[in-house]
Amino acid sequence: MSPTHSGIGLAFLFAASTAFAQPPSIVHQPVACAEAEKFPRLFASFDPPGNVAVARLVFQGQTADWYSVAMKAEGSTFAGVLPKPRKELKSFRYYIEVTDKALGVARTSEYTTSVVPSSGACRGGVVSATVGSASVVLQGPAGLAALPAGFASSGVVAGSAAGTSAGVGGAAGSAGGLAGASAGGGLSTLAVVGIAAGAGGAAAIGAAAAGGRNAGPVAASPATLDGRWVGTFTDSDATPNCGTLSFSSTLTLSVSGTALSGTMTNLLTTVAPPVASGCAAAGTSFSGPVVSGTVTGSSVQFVANFTTVSPTRVFTFSGSWSGSSLTGTYVTTLPAFPQVSSRGTLSATKQ
Repeated sequence: MSPTHSGIGLAFLFAASTAFAQPPSIVHQPVACAEAEKFPRLFASFDPPGNVAVARLVFQGQTADWYSVAMKAEGSTFAGVLPKPRKELKSFRYYIEVTDKALGVARTSEYTTSVVPSSGACRGGVVSATVGSASVVLQGPAGLAALPAGFASSGVVAGSAAGTSAGVGGAAGSAGGLAGASAGGGLSTLAVVGIAAGAGGAAAIGAAAAGGRNAGPVAASPATLDGRWVGTFTDSDATPNCGTLSFSSTLTLSVSGTALSGTMTNLLTTVAPPVASGCAAAGTSFSGPVVSGTVTGSSVQFVANFTTVSPTRVFTFSGSWSGSSLTGTYVTTLPAFPQVSSRGTLSATKQ
């Protein structure tokens, strides 16, 4: 976790920016047609696959608003399931977006898919695979319809706002209150963080074929996940002169269906040398709300905003829980300095 600094030099910013690899490349065969009244299932692969934090399938129906579902890993391939297009819908548009573990983003071009009554009615090109039943966790724009026009509601589970209202090169999304448009018109780093762990959640915004390897979301039991969790995490700070930092952490979590909220408080317990002047000292604390989160089966993703420290930190967690144990990995970013991030593992026990 980066300690408070009065300033960050250009040399440091340059060094931090060169530490990130390019986001994964996307291999996808565009789908020319999808059958009406069936759940389309689309596939993509990413190179390298181990660097994928979250992949999502972004689409629109009869309006200009964009919605999304997650793509989940199936071996070396990722799959996403869309709601059923109605017969009245002549076509829909989509693209695939992937965010890597360093918050780099890559996306395909936009594709237009014709809605046909049967696979035999497609005039050339790839016809999407389908599944007979599905539980589709759908993310849509805040304040607008929970379902894109032209798609059926059967099998759809509404998610939190994460839609966009622009096309390729112009997606300005909102994700768990953390979204913002970058100067170039794409999703900002904060928007990506929110999507990856809040609205999108590393697979939390996904759509899954019922009965397959990708089961639909399962509501956590409040009796087992609700409450106070205490744990520790350690990260090697992205700032070279501030050593290795160890923290004790307290989480107060609340579950409603598959949505997660709460607060997180952290205390800096150990600073391993070397430590330069201006770095945070042991005993420094910071806290903030869990602004977005999702529970899917035993999987937990959330984003916490640490607003009591300057500059503000965004803590993005992805892990799992079982009984009284909560473990997973995190990435911490500074909105004021998008090039800076730190990573580590959080382990907590329910009190």
